[in-house]
Amino acid sequence: MARRTTIITTCDLCDKETENPSKVNLGWNRSQWELDLCDRDFAAVSKQFDAWVDQGRKVTNRGGGGGRRTSPPSDLESVRAWARDQGLDVKSRGRIPGSVMEAYTAAQG
Repeated sequence: MARRTTIITTCDLCDKETENPSKVNLGWNRSQWELDLCDRDFAAVSKQFDAWVDQGRKVTNRGGGGGRRTSPPSDLESVRAWARDQGLDVKSRGRIPGSVMEAYTAAQG
């Protein structure tokens, strides 16, 4: 037996079938939504939003804050050298255990 799967895409506003919906991303009060809209509803929503967008300010992602903070390689070498002087077992590469980092920070004052 053969199976055939048909995907029918519909407009999220009028529920009519549409072959190439426009994806619209919306953000409001720290929440995000996505709508698939037919050409007619996309034009209507765009017209409504244009009035709001014209009055607002564009906000860009300034980056930063999203990634992990890492120490410069020279600092890590200092930590490794200090740990070896203290008789602690640290590898020459890779992550330094948190307990070693805490001890180093405490020793530095």
